[in-house]
Amino acid sequence: VRTIVAAHETQVTIESMTRENALRLSIGEENLYPDGSFTVTVPGRPPFLFYVELVIGDNYFSGQRQLPTRLNSQHAFLVQYALRR
Repeated sequence: VRTIVAAHETQVTIESMTRENALRLSIGEENLYPDGSFTVTVPGRPPFLFYVELVIGDNYFSGQRQLPTRLNSQHAFLVQYALRR
């Protein structure tokens, strides 16, 4: 709630929120369904789209700093997807 209030006070708009698996990102035959997404809009600037992927588990936060292979491949997919837009 604080994020939305702070955004409103600074004329930042948070919109176009999607739920888990509601958005399909495609590159050729590959698809990715992020856990969520939303768009942040600041007056006078292009919109910025965020994709959300939640990590369930404690390996990353308990000292093992290497991301699981699945997240590395999802990150690579999102970078490629963003570069195509």
